[in-house]
Amino acid sequence: MTDHQQILLRLTENCDIFFESSLISKELIIQKYADFFAASITSKERTSSVAFESFWVRSGVARNVSAPPSVLAQLAHDKSWQVRWGVGGNESAPINALESLARDTDEQVRRGVASNLNTPPEVLRKLAKDESWRVREATRVNLHTPTNLDQEVDTPTVSATELAQPSTMEIE
Repeated sequence: MTDHQQILLRLTENCDIFFESSLISKELIIQKYADFFAASITSKERTSSVAFESFWVRSGVARNVSAPPSVLAQLAHDKSWQVRWGVGGNESAPINALESLARDTDEQVRRGVASNLNTPPEVLRKLAKDESWRVREATRVNLHTPTNLDQEVDTPTVSATELAQPSTMEIE
């Protein structure tokens, strides 16, 4: 069996299976999935790290609340903004990853952090002053944003023209 076949076999045995947006798995499969990717990140073997080279795998793991914090911390530095966005919005993401992603150059990533219910209040305070109105709005509607934030931050009114502008989201 080739390395590629072994990886596919391990993935199909150990990963969550989705049909459209519905998760089809059991708790044991979820745990095996998380364990597999934790081993993939820390393993010295090339065969296990090949699976992590796939954008779709990294993106799925970044959004998985069962992923180990060490894996999410690594994915917070991924080259793809979609993967970093997934970590930013993941309520299991470690605080230091959220702090780092709150300074990301990509607006979508910062929006993910701003909408995360586990983002610390001090990070939300900084995001409330973000240059992007979309990030500021995501911060404003986050239920864990400090209540007195409106008094601290002068949030400009968004014009209808700004609202009508399409988002810059692109799939890599």
